[in-house]
Amino acid sequence: MSETKIKCPKCEKPMTSAEKVADIFDDDGMNFDSDLGSLEEVCLALDGDYDDNVPWINDDRKGYYDQVFLFSDGSYVAVSGCAWDISDEDGCAWDGSSLA
Repeated sequence: MSETKIKCPKCEKPMTSAEKVADIFDDDGMNFDSDLGSLEEVCLALDGDYDDNVPWINDDRKGYYDQVFLFSDGSYVAVSGCAWDISDEDGCAWDGSSLA
């Protein structure tokens, strides 16, 4: 994939790698297949590094993401069960959960 800065069509800011993934999958966190490949293939093509069973924390709740694809820009895609989400600008996904 190219290093060009793709901009968000809504706010014109450069998109993070995780936002690019979400855009490719039409922002559908239950969709794991696109014209460009599977979620894993797309994340790896964007130079995502991945790990399994990654801990998360949200206030006093803790758990594990099944898999996390972490990108060099600090953004990530977190997979849990049959759904995925991307990190926001504060580094949180799913209801404010952050990597522990």
